[in-house]
Amino acid sequence: MTLLGLRNTKTSQELQNNINSNMKSFSQFTNPTYEGVKLDLPKVISEGSKMSKGDLFKRQNRQGFINKAEDGVLLDKDGNELKIRDKDLWNELSSELARAGDEKDLTLWTPKNFKQVFGTTLGNVLKGGNGFSPVNQKNPTGEDWEAGIAVGLQKLGKGIDYNSPEWLRFDKYWTDWEESAMKTAIDFKNKLGITELRQTGAMKVGGLSKEWKGTNTTPKTDLMDKSGKIRVSLKKSGGSQLMSAGKSEAISTVEAAMRAYGNSSSGQKEAQKLVKELEEKMIKLSHKGAVGDLEQLKGKDDISREEADKLSELDIGHNFAKELNERIEKTFNNNDDLKKLFCYEAATGHAKFGKDTWPTATMIATFYEGGGLSHVQKLTDPIKHGGALASGNDFYVSFKSSGKSSPYLSLRSKKAKQKLNMDTLSDIVYNECGNSNLFLTEEVENLTESQLINKLIKMSKDFSSKVARAAKKILGEITKRIQSAFNWIKKQGQKIWNAILYFFGFEISNVQVKGGGVYPLV
Repeated sequence: MTLLGLRNTKTSQELQNNINSNMKSFSQFTNPTYEGVKLDLPKVISEGSKMSKGDLFKRQNRQGFINKAEDGVLLDKDGNELKIRDKDLWNELSSELARAGDEKDLTLWTPKNFKQVFGTTLGNVLKGGNGFSPVNQKNPTGEDWEAGIAVGLQKLGKGIDYNSPEWLRFDKYWTDWEESAMKTAIDFKNKLGITELRQTGAMKVGGLSKEWKGTNTTPKTDLMDKSGKIRVSLKKSGGSQLMSAGKSEAISTVEAAMRAYGNSSSGQKEAQKLVKELEEKMIKLSHKGAVGDLEQLKGKDDISREEADKLSELDIGHNFAKELNERIEKTFNNNDDLKKLFCYEAATGHAKFGKDTWPTATMIATFYEGGGLSHVQKLTDPIKHGGALASGNDFYVSFKSSGKSSPYLSLRSKKAKQKLNMDTLSDIVYNECGNSNLFLTEEVENLTESQLINKLIKMSKDFSSKVARAAKKILGEITKRIQSAFNWIKKQGQKIWNAILYFFGFEISNVQVKGGGVYPLV
Protein backbone atom coordinates (compact mmCIF):
# COMPACT_ATOMS: atom_id res chain seq x y z
CA MET A 1 0.00 0.00 0.00
CA THR A 2 1.39 3.40 -0.92
CA LEU A 3 0.67 6.94 0.19
CA LEU A 4 2.38 10.01 -1.33
CA GLY A 5 4.99 7.75 -2.84
CA LEU A 6 5.84 6.07 0.48
CA ARG A 7 5.44 2.30 0.91
CA ASN A 8 4.02 0.95 4.15
CA THR A 9 6.19 -2.07 5.04
CA LYS A 10 5.39 -2.22 8.80
CA THR A 11 3.96 -5.44 10.26
CA SER A 12 0.67 -5.46 12.17
CA GLN A 13 2.59 -5.78 15.44
CA GLU A 14 4.76 -2.81 14.57
CA LEU A 15 1.67 -0.81 13.71
CA GLN A 16 0.11 -1.70 17.04
CA ASN A 17 3.30 -0.80 18.90
CA ASN A 18 3.36 2.51 17.08
CA ILE A 19 -0.23 3.27 18.10
CA ASN A 20 0.43 2.30 21.73
CA SER A 21 3.50 4.47 21.96
CA ASN A 22 1.54 7.47 20.78
CA MET A 23 -1.59 7.04 22.90
CA LYS A 24 -0.44 9.69 25.42
CA SER A 25 1.42 11.78 22.88
CA PHE A 26 0.05 14.61 20.79
CA SER A 27 2.40 13.97 17.90
CA GLN A 28 -0.35 12.07 16.10
CA PHE A 29 -2.21 15.40 15.81
CA THR A 30 0.78 17.39 14.63
CA ASN A 31 1.92 14.81 12.03
CA PRO A 32 -0.53 12.99 9.72
CA THR A 33 -0.96 9.20 10.02
CA TYR A 34 -2.38 6.52 7.85
CA GLU A 35 -3.56 3.24 9.43
CA GLY A 36 -1.55 4.11 12.52
CA VAL A 37 1.63 4.85 10.54
CA LYS A 38 3.00 8.31 11.35
CA LEU A 39 4.33 10.05 8.27
CA ASP A 40 7.69 11.61 8.95
CA LEU A 41 6.82 15.06 7.60
CA PRO A 42 8.37 18.36 8.82
CA LYS A 43 6.69 19.78 11.93
CA VAL A 44 5.52 23.38 11.43
CA ILE A 45 4.44 25.46 14.44
CA SER A 46 2.97 28.84 13.44
CA GLU A 47 3.44 32.00 15.47
CA GLY A 48 -0.26 31.99 16.20
CA SER A 49 0.00 28.63 17.95
CA LYS A 50 2.59 29.84 20.46
CA MET A 51 1.33 30.34 23.99
CA SER A 52 1.70 33.78 25.59
CA LYS A 53 0.97 35.16 29.04
CA GLY A 54 -1.99 37.04 27.58
CA ASP A 55 -3.53 33.74 26.41
CA LEU A 56 -3.75 32.60 30.03
CA PHE A 57 -6.50 35.18 30.63
CA LYS A 58 -8.72 34.21 27.70
CA ARG A 59 -11.73 31.92 27.99
CA GLN A 60 -11.11 29.45 30.84
CA ASN A 61 -7.45 29.03 29.98
CA ARG A 62 -6.14 30.10 33.38
CA GLN A 63 -7.71 27.29 35.39
CA GLY A 64 -7.26 24.87 32.51
CA PHE A 65 -3.53 25.59 32.41
CA ILE A 66 -3.17 25.07 36.18
CA ASN A 67 -5.17 21.79 36.06
CA LYS A 68 -3.25 20.37 33.11
CA ALA A 69 0.10 21.32 34.63
CA GLU A 70 -0.70 19.68 37.96
CA ASP A 71 -2.12 16.58 36.24
CA GLY A 72 1.08 16.28 34.18
CA VAL A 73 -0.74 16.38 30.84
CA LEU A 74 0.34 19.82 29.62
CA LEU A 75 1.78 19.35 26.11
CA ASP A 76 4.62 21.15 24.38
CA LYS A 77 4.65 21.86 20.64
CA ASP A 78 6.16 18.44 19.94
CA GLY A 79 3.41 16.67 21.84
CA ASN A 80 5.56 15.86 24.86
CA GLU A 81 3.97 15.98 28.30
CA LEU A 82 5.51 18.61 30.55
CA LYS A 83 6.13 17.61 34.13
CA ILE A 84 6.60 19.96 37.06
CA ARG A 85 10.28 19.87 38.02
CA ASP A 86 10.27 22.48 40.79
CA LYS A 87 7.09 22.17 42.87
CA ASP A 88 7.90 25.04 45.22
CA LEU A 89 8.44 27.48 42.39
CA TRP A 90 5.34 26.17 40.61
CA ASN A 91 3.28 26.85 43.74
CA GLU A 92 4.44 30.48 43.60
CA LEU A 93 3.69 30.76 39.88
CA SER A 94 0.26 29.14 40.11
CA SER A 95 -0.73 31.27 43.11
CA GLU A 96 0.26 34.43 41.27
CA LEU A 97 -1.69 33.32 38.19
CA ALA A 98 -4.81 32.57 40.24
CA ARG A 99 -4.96 36.06 41.74
CA ALA A 100 -3.67 38.05 38.73
CA GLY A 101 -5.92 40.47 36.91
CA ASP A 102 -4.01 40.39 33.66
CA GLU A 103 -0.59 39.53 32.26
CA LYS A 104 1.01 42.65 33.76
CA ASP A 105 0.52 41.10 37.20
CA LEU A 106 2.60 38.02 36.32
CA THR A 107 5.93 39.30 37.62
CA LEU A 108 7.23 35.82 38.50
CA TRP A 109 6.40 34.37 35.10
CA THR A 110 9.81 35.03 33.57
CA PRO A 111 11.26 32.73 30.88
CA LYS A 112 13.91 31.62 33.40
CA ASN A 113 11.39 30.66 36.10
CA PHE A 114 9.06 28.94 33.65
CA LYS A 115 11.91 26.91 32.22
CA GLN A 116 13.01 25.95 35.71
CA VAL A 117 9.55 24.52 36.38
CA PHE A 118 8.80 22.86 33.02
CA GLY A 119 12.14 22.64 31.21
CA THR A 120 10.95 24.79 28.30
CA THR A 121 9.51 28.23 27.60
CA LEU A 122 5.86 29.27 27.62
CA GLY A 123 6.08 29.93 23.88
CA ASN A 124 6.71 26.20 23.36
CA VAL A 125 3.45 25.21 25.06
CA LEU A 126 0.95 24.08 22.45
CA LYS A 127 -2.24 26.14 22.37
CA GLY A 128 -4.56 24.13 20.17
CA GLY A 129 -3.64 20.69 21.48
CA ASN A 130 -4.08 21.83 25.07
CA GLY A 131 -7.43 23.43 24.35
CA PHE A 132 -6.14 26.98 24.81
CA SER A 133 -6.92 28.24 21.30
CA PRO A 134 -10.06 30.33 20.89
CA VAL A 135 -13.21 28.70 19.65
CA ASN A 136 -14.18 29.86 16.16
CA GLN A 137 -15.52 33.20 17.35
CA LYS A 138 -14.08 36.52 18.39
CA ASN A 139 -13.43 37.43 21.99
CA PRO A 140 -16.22 39.41 23.70
CA THR A 141 -16.43 43.10 22.80
CA GLY A 142 -16.86 45.84 25.39
CA GLU A 143 -20.65 45.66 25.02
CA ASP A 144 -20.51 41.87 25.32
CA TRP A 145 -18.64 42.23 28.61
CA GLU A 146 -21.28 44.60 29.92
CA ALA A 147 -23.85 41.90 29.27
CA GLY A 148 -21.65 39.18 30.77
CA ILE A 149 -21.13 41.08 34.02
CA ALA A 150 -24.86 41.77 34.27
CA VAL A 151 -25.52 38.03 33.80
CA GLY A 152 -22.93 37.27 36.48
CA LEU A 153 -24.82 39.48 38.93
CA GLN A 154 -28.05 37.71 37.98
CA LYS A 155 -26.46 34.37 38.84
CA LEU A 156 -25.27 35.72 42.20
CA GLY A 157 -28.82 36.88 42.93
CA LYS A 158 -32.03 35.15 41.92
CA GLY A 159 -30.43 33.21 39.09
CA ILE A 160 -29.81 33.84 35.41
CA ASP A 161 -32.75 35.30 33.51
CA TYR A 162 -32.48 33.39 30.25
CA ASN A 163 -34.91 35.79 28.56
CA SER A 164 -32.96 38.92 29.46
CA PRO A 165 -31.25 40.89 26.68
CA GLU A 166 -27.97 40.48 28.55
CA TRP A 167 -28.13 36.69 28.54
CA LEU A 168 -29.23 36.57 24.89
CA ARG A 169 -26.15 38.61 24.05
CA PHE A 170 -23.62 36.75 26.20
CA ASP A 171 -25.03 33.24 25.83
CA LYS A 172 -22.51 32.24 23.13
CA TYR A 173 -19.59 33.35 25.32
CA TRP A 174 -20.76 31.91 28.62
CA THR A 175 -19.08 28.51 28.34
CA ASP A 176 -15.66 30.00 27.64
CA TRP A 177 -15.86 33.22 29.63
CA GLU A 178 -18.05 32.40 32.63
CA GLU A 179 -15.12 32.43 35.05
CA SER A 180 -14.03 35.96 34.03
CA ALA A 181 -17.57 37.36 34.03
CA MET A 182 -18.34 35.85 37.44
CA LYS A 183 -15.11 37.08 39.00
CA THR A 184 -15.92 40.66 37.93
CA ALA A 185 -19.54 40.33 39.07
CA ILE A 186 -18.36 39.12 42.48
CA ASP A 187 -16.15 42.22 42.81
CA PHE A 188 -19.11 44.46 41.94
CA LYS A 189 -21.15 42.80 44.68
CA ASN A 190 -18.52 42.40 47.41
CA LYS A 191 -16.44 45.55 46.87
CA LEU A 192 -19.09 48.01 45.70
CA GLY A 193 -22.31 46.56 47.13
CA ILE A 194 -23.91 46.46 43.68
CA THR A 195 -26.21 43.46 43.28
CA GLU A 196 -27.84 44.07 39.91
CA LEU A 197 -27.09 46.00 36.73
CA ARG A 198 -28.57 46.18 33.26
CA GLN A 199 -27.21 47.40 29.96
CA THR A 200 -28.31 50.79 28.68
CA GLY A 201 -27.48 50.21 25.01
CA ALA A 202 -31.12 49.89 23.96
CA MET A 203 -32.18 53.04 25.81
CA LYS A 204 -32.80 56.18 23.77
CA VAL A 205 -30.70 59.29 24.39
CA GLY A 206 -32.92 62.37 24.64
CA GLY A 207 -30.44 64.56 22.80
CA LEU A 208 -27.45 66.81 23.42
CA SER A 209 -27.38 70.19 25.14
CA LYS A 210 -27.70 73.27 22.95
CA GLU A 211 -24.17 74.41 23.75
CA TRP A 212 -22.58 71.11 22.66
CA LYS A 213 -20.82 71.28 19.27
CA GLY A 214 -20.12 67.55 18.97
CA THR A 215 -22.61 65.10 17.47
CA ASN A 216 -21.60 61.83 19.17
CA THR A 217 -24.62 60.68 21.19
CA THR A 218 -22.99 57.62 22.80
CA PRO A 219 -23.96 57.71 26.50
CA LYS A 220 -21.31 57.70 29.21
CA THR A 221 -23.33 55.12 31.17
CA ASP A 222 -22.95 51.49 30.12
CA LEU A 223 -24.60 49.73 33.08
CA MET A 224 -27.31 51.01 35.41
CA ASP A 225 -29.25 49.70 38.38
CA LYS A 226 -33.07 49.72 38.58
CA SER A 227 -33.17 52.97 40.53
CA GLY A 228 -31.09 54.78 37.92
CA LYS A 229 -28.90 56.25 40.66
CA ILE A 230 -25.95 53.94 40.00
CA ARG A 231 -24.69 54.58 36.48
CA VAL A 232 -21.45 52.82 35.57
CA SER A 233 -19.06 53.71 32.78
CA LEU A 234 -17.34 50.36 32.18
CA LYS A 235 -13.86 50.19 30.67
CA LYS A 236 -11.59 47.22 29.98
CA SER A 237 -8.23 47.66 31.66
CA GLY A 238 -5.58 48.78 29.19
CA GLY A 239 -7.93 49.23 26.26
CA SER A 240 -10.57 51.91 26.84
CA GLN A 241 -10.99 55.66 26.68
CA LEU A 242 -13.10 58.32 28.36
CA MET A 243 -14.08 60.35 25.32
CA SER A 244 -14.18 60.53 21.56
CA ALA A 245 -11.08 62.18 20.11
CA GLY A 246 -13.14 64.16 17.57
CA LYS A 247 -12.31 67.84 17.24
CA SER A 248 -15.81 69.14 17.98
CA GLU A 249 -16.17 66.75 20.90
CA ALA A 250 -12.87 67.89 22.42
CA ILE A 251 -13.65 71.60 21.90
CA SER A 252 -17.08 71.19 23.51
CA THR A 253 -15.47 69.43 26.47
CA VAL A 254 -13.05 72.34 26.96
CA GLU A 255 -15.89 74.84 26.75
CA ALA A 256 -17.84 72.87 29.36
CA ALA A 257 -14.78 72.81 31.62
CA MET A 258 -14.39 76.55 31.03
CA ARG A 259 -17.95 77.21 32.21
CA ALA A 260 -17.48 74.99 35.26
CA TYR A 261 -14.20 76.80 35.99
CA GLY A 262 -15.99 80.14 35.77
CA ASN A 263 -18.46 78.86 38.34
CA SER A 264 -15.70 78.04 40.84
CA SER A 265 -14.03 80.44 43.25
CA SER A 266 -10.59 79.80 41.77
CA GLY A 267 -11.91 80.30 38.23
CA GLN A 268 -13.63 83.56 39.14
CA LYS A 269 -10.53 84.86 40.88
CA GLU A 270 -8.32 84.09 37.89
CA ALA A 271 -10.84 85.57 35.43
CA GLN A 272 -11.25 88.80 37.41
CA LYS A 273 -7.47 89.12 37.58
CA LEU A 274 -7.17 88.70 33.82
CA VAL A 275 -10.02 91.13 33.09
CA LYS A 276 -8.43 93.81 35.27
CA GLU A 277 -5.07 93.30 33.58
CA LEU A 278 -6.53 93.51 30.06
CA GLU A 279 -8.75 96.47 30.95
CA GLU A 280 -5.75 98.51 32.08
CA LYS A 281 -3.90 97.69 28.87
CA MET A 282 -6.84 98.56 26.63
CA ILE A 283 -7.63 101.87 28.37
CA LYS A 284 -3.98 102.83 28.18
CA LEU A 285 -3.89 101.78 24.55
CA SER A 286 -6.90 103.83 23.50
CA HIS A 287 -5.75 106.92 25.44
CA LYS A 288 -2.00 107.07 24.89
CA GLY A 289 -1.17 104.51 22.27
CA ALA A 290 2.43 103.46 21.91
CA VAL A 291 3.84 106.22 19.71
CA GLY A 292 6.31 107.32 22.35
CA ASP A 293 7.00 103.85 23.69
CA LEU A 294 10.26 103.23 21.81
CA GLU A 295 12.64 102.77 24.73
CA GLN A 296 14.23 99.75 23.07
CA LEU A 297 15.37 101.98 20.19
CA LYS A 298 17.05 104.72 22.25
CA GLY A 299 20.46 103.73 20.98
CA LYS A 300 19.44 104.24 17.38
CA ASP A 301 19.69 107.85 16.13
CA ASP A 302 18.43 107.49 12.58
CA ILE A 303 14.84 106.38 13.13
CA SER A 304 12.60 108.04 10.57
CA ARG A 305 9.08 109.22 11.33
CA GLU A 306 7.76 106.51 9.03
CA GLU A 307 9.71 103.85 10.95
CA ALA A 308 8.43 105.18 14.24
CA ASP A 309 4.85 105.07 12.95
CA LYS A 310 5.29 101.49 11.77
CA LEU A 311 6.82 100.42 15.05
CA SER A 312 3.98 102.13 16.86
CA GLU A 313 1.37 100.33 14.78
CA LEU A 314 3.15 97.01 15.24
CA ASP A 315 3.26 97.51 19.00
CA ILE A 316 -0.41 98.45 19.19
CA GLY A 317 -1.60 95.69 16.87
CA HIS A 318 0.66 92.69 16.60
CA ASN A 319 2.33 92.77 20.00
CA PHE A 320 -0.86 93.24 21.96
CA ALA A 321 -2.68 90.56 19.97
CA LYS A 322 0.22 88.16 20.39
CA GLU A 323 0.48 88.95 24.09
CA LEU A 324 -3.24 88.44 24.57
CA ASN A 325 -3.20 85.10 22.73
CA GLU A 326 -0.24 83.86 24.76
CA ARG A 327 -1.82 85.05 28.00
CA ILE A 328 -5.07 83.22 27.33
CA GLU A 329 -3.35 80.03 26.13
CA LYS A 330 -1.14 80.06 29.21
CA THR A 331 -4.22 80.43 31.42
CA PHE A 332 -5.90 77.44 29.80
CA ASN A 333 -2.93 75.13 29.36
CA ASN A 334 -1.21 75.59 32.72
CA ASN A 335 -4.26 75.37 34.92
CA ASP A 336 -4.64 72.22 37.02
CA ASP A 337 -8.25 72.90 37.98
CA LEU A 338 -9.27 73.40 34.36
CA LYS A 339 -7.63 70.10 33.43
CA LYS A 340 -9.45 68.31 36.27
CA LEU A 341 -12.76 69.77 35.11
CA PHE A 342 -12.00 68.77 31.52
CA CYS A 343 -11.42 65.15 32.56
CA TYR A 344 -14.49 65.18 34.79
CA GLU A 345 -16.72 66.29 31.93
CA ALA A 346 -15.12 63.72 29.60
CA ALA A 347 -16.06 61.00 32.09
CA THR A 348 -19.50 62.15 33.27
CA GLY A 349 -21.06 63.94 30.28
CA HIS A 350 -22.91 66.39 32.56
CA ALA A 351 -22.66 69.35 30.20
CA LYS A 352 -23.18 67.14 27.16
CA PHE A 353 -26.38 65.37 28.21
CA GLY A 354 -27.57 67.39 31.21
CA LYS A 355 -26.59 66.81 34.83
CA ASP A 356 -28.01 63.66 36.45
CA THR A 357 -29.74 62.45 33.28
CA TRP A 358 -29.43 58.71 32.63
CA PRO A 359 -26.66 58.93 29.97
CA THR A 360 -24.32 60.58 32.52
CA ALA A 361 -22.04 58.39 34.65
CA THR A 362 -21.74 58.33 38.44
CA MET A 363 -18.68 56.07 38.47
CA ILE A 364 -16.01 54.56 36.25
CA ALA A 365 -15.04 50.92 36.70
CA THR A 366 -12.23 49.21 34.83
CA PHE A 367 -12.05 45.42 34.71
CA TYR A 368 -9.53 42.78 33.70
CA GLU A 369 -10.39 40.55 30.77
CA GLY A 370 -9.28 37.67 32.97
CA GLY A 371 -11.85 38.72 35.56
CA GLY A 372 -12.08 41.13 38.48
CA LEU A 373 -12.18 44.90 38.89
CA SER A 374 -8.98 46.81 38.32
CA HIS A 375 -9.90 50.38 39.38
CA VAL A 376 -13.07 52.15 40.45
CA GLN A 377 -13.57 55.92 40.62
CA LYS A 378 -16.70 57.66 41.88
CA LEU A 379 -17.79 60.75 39.94
CA THR A 380 -19.45 63.18 42.33
CA ASP A 381 -16.78 65.82 43.05
CA PRO A 382 -15.53 67.67 39.93
CA ILE A 383 -12.20 68.80 41.39
CA LYS A 384 -11.40 65.83 43.65
CA HIS A 385 -12.53 63.05 41.34
CA GLY A 386 -11.55 64.98 38.22
CA GLY A 387 -8.07 65.18 39.70
CA ALA A 388 -7.90 61.38 39.94
CA LEU A 389 -8.85 61.15 36.27
CA ALA A 390 -6.38 63.86 35.24
CA SER A 391 -3.35 61.87 36.39
CA GLY A 392 -1.65 60.72 33.21
CA ASN A 393 -3.88 62.80 30.90
CA ASP A 394 -3.25 66.21 29.40
CA PHE A 395 -4.52 68.55 26.71
CA TYR A 396 -3.38 71.66 24.85
CA VAL A 397 -5.81 74.33 23.66
CA SER A 398 -5.03 76.73 20.83
CA PHE A 399 -7.09 79.75 19.79
CA LYS A 400 -7.79 81.72 16.65
CA SER A 401 -9.47 84.97 15.77
CA SER A 402 -13.12 84.49 14.98
CA GLY A 403 -12.77 87.08 12.21
CA LYS A 404 -12.55 86.24 8.51
CA SER A 405 -8.83 86.46 7.82
CA SER A 406 -7.06 89.05 9.95
CA PRO A 407 -3.99 87.81 11.82
CA TYR A 408 -4.59 90.41 14.52
CA LEU A 409 -7.64 91.36 16.61
CA SER A 410 -9.96 91.70 13.68
CA LEU A 411 -13.64 90.98 13.23
CA ARG A 412 -14.20 92.59 9.86
CA SER A 413 -17.95 92.00 9.64
CA LYS A 414 -20.04 94.59 11.45
CA LYS A 415 -22.97 92.18 11.10
CA ALA A 416 -21.33 89.35 13.00
CA LYS A 417 -23.90 87.16 14.75
CA GLN A 418 -24.17 88.04 18.41
CA LYS A 419 -23.40 85.04 20.66
CA LEU A 420 -23.62 87.04 23.86
CA ASN A 421 -25.63 90.13 24.65
CA MET A 422 -22.61 92.41 24.52
CA ASP A 423 -20.53 94.52 22.16
CA THR A 424 -17.19 93.08 21.16
CA LEU A 425 -14.03 95.13 20.79
CA SER A 426 -14.57 94.89 17.06
CA ASP A 427 -18.16 96.17 17.34
CA ILE A 428 -17.07 99.14 19.44
CA VAL A 429 -14.18 100.26 17.21
CA TYR A 430 -15.93 99.75 13.86
CA ASN A 431 -19.12 101.34 15.10
CA GLU A 432 -17.43 104.49 16.42
CA CYS A 433 -15.09 104.89 13.45
CA GLY A 434 -17.77 104.02 10.88
CA ASN A 435 -20.16 106.63 12.26
CA SER A 436 -17.52 109.38 12.17
CA ASN A 437 -16.42 111.56 9.26
CA LEU A 438 -12.72 110.85 9.82
CA PHE A 439 -12.50 107.62 7.84
CA LEU A 440 -13.32 106.55 4.35
CA THR A 441 -15.67 103.56 4.02
CA GLU A 442 -12.81 101.56 2.46
CA GLU A 443 -10.63 102.24 5.51
CA VAL A 444 -13.25 101.01 7.95
CA GLU A 445 -13.83 97.89 5.88
CA ASN A 446 -10.18 96.98 5.36
CA LEU A 447 -8.31 98.07 8.49
CA THR A 448 -8.16 96.06 11.69
CA GLU A 449 -9.35 97.43 15.02
CA SER A 450 -5.79 98.12 16.12
CA GLN A 451 -4.97 99.90 12.86
CA LEU A 452 -8.04 102.11 13.24
CA ILE A 453 -7.12 102.98 16.82
CA ASN A 454 -3.57 103.73 15.72
CA LYS A 455 -4.83 106.19 13.08
CA LEU A 456 -7.07 107.87 15.66
CA ILE A 457 -4.09 108.33 17.98
CA LYS A 458 -2.02 109.90 15.22
CA MET A 459 -4.93 112.14 14.23
CA SER A 460 -5.31 113.30 17.82
CA LYS A 461 -1.65 114.43 17.82
CA ASP A 462 -0.70 115.56 14.33
CA PHE A 463 -3.66 116.97 12.46
CA SER A 464 -5.57 120.23 12.71
CA SER A 465 -7.23 121.10 15.97
CA LYS A 466 -10.62 120.21 14.50
CA VAL A 467 -9.48 116.74 13.44
CA ALA A 468 -7.62 116.27 16.72
CA ARG A 469 -10.73 117.13 18.72
CA ALA A 470 -12.84 114.73 16.66
CA ALA A 471 -10.26 111.95 17.03
CA LYS A 472 -10.00 112.48 20.80
CA LYS A 473 -13.77 112.41 21.07
CA ILE A 474 -13.95 109.07 19.24
CA LEU A 475 -11.15 107.68 21.43
CA GLY A 476 -13.05 108.86 24.48
CA GLU A 477 -16.23 107.08 23.33
CA ILE A 478 -14.27 103.92 22.57
CA THR A 479 -12.72 104.07 26.06
CA LYS A 480 -16.11 104.48 27.73
CA ARG A 481 -17.57 101.56 25.83
CA ILE A 482 -14.53 99.37 26.60
CA GLN A 483 -14.91 100.19 30.29
CA SER A 484 -18.62 99.41 30.10
CA ALA A 485 -17.90 96.10 28.34
CA PHE A 486 -15.36 95.07 30.98
CA ASN A 487 -17.81 95.94 33.77
CA TRP A 488 -20.35 93.70 32.04
CA ILE A 489 -17.81 90.88 31.61
CA LYS A 490 -16.99 90.93 35.33
CA LYS A 491 -20.62 90.13 36.16
CA GLN A 492 -21.01 87.12 33.88
CA GLY A 493 -20.52 84.39 36.49
CA GLN A 494 -19.80 80.99 34.96
CA LYS A 495 -19.78 82.55 31.48
CA ILE A 496 -17.01 85.01 32.29
CA TRP A 497 -14.42 83.06 30.30
CA ASN A 498 -16.75 82.83 27.31
CA ALA A 499 -17.28 86.58 27.57
CA ILE A 500 -13.53 87.32 27.65
CA LEU A 501 -12.89 85.24 24.52
CA TYR A 502 -15.93 86.67 22.77
CA PHE A 503 -15.05 90.29 23.50
CA PHE A 504 -11.59 89.96 21.97
CA GLY A 505 -12.79 87.87 19.03
CA PHE A 506 -11.11 84.61 20.01
CA GLU A 507 -12.46 81.10 19.72
CA ILE A 508 -10.98 77.67 20.37
CA SER A 509 -9.47 76.38 17.16
CA ASN A 510 -8.12 73.03 18.28
CA VAL A 511 -7.64 70.77 21.28
CA GLN A 512 -4.82 68.23 21.37
CA VAL A 513 -5.63 65.47 23.84
CA LYS A 514 -2.99 63.18 25.29
CA GLY A 515 -4.35 60.12 27.08
CA GLY A 516 -2.61 57.96 29.64
CA GLY A 517 -2.68 56.69 33.19
CA VAL A 518 -5.37 54.50 34.70
CA TYR A 519 -8.22 56.30 32.91
CA PRO A 520 -6.91 57.41 29.48
CA LEU A 521 -8.87 60.16 27.73
CA VAL A 522 -8.13 58.71 24.29
